[in-house]
Amino acid sequence: MLDQIQLIIESALPESTAYIVNPEQDGKHFQAIVICPSFEGMPLVKQHQVVMNALKAQLETTVHALALKTFTPATWDEKKQLYPYIESEEVPHEQSRRACKRPNKKRH
Repeated sequence: MLDQIQLIIESALPESTAYIVNPEQDGKHFQAIVICPSFEGMPLVKQHQVVMNALKAQLETTVHALALKTFTPATWDEKKQLYPYIESEEVPHEQSRRACKRPNKKRH
């Protein structure tokens, strides 16, 4: 499912790079980080609408929830240190290079 979400986003926004994580590891709750040059000058709401519209069919069927963060390349360069699990060595080999698993957090 991670690869499918990534492919849909990157097909809708050909210049984009999408990172997809499933922090609950349940196949229903996802987080997406999308970096795209065409977001430059576009309001944040419009950026999210573009991505969510591309995923409309999945949101109606298989994806229960999607937390979304969108960035221009310049903004991503400034903020990527806040997302250390993206492109980290912890990315499992069986997943695509841009679909990664967030490390588990211990719950109290």
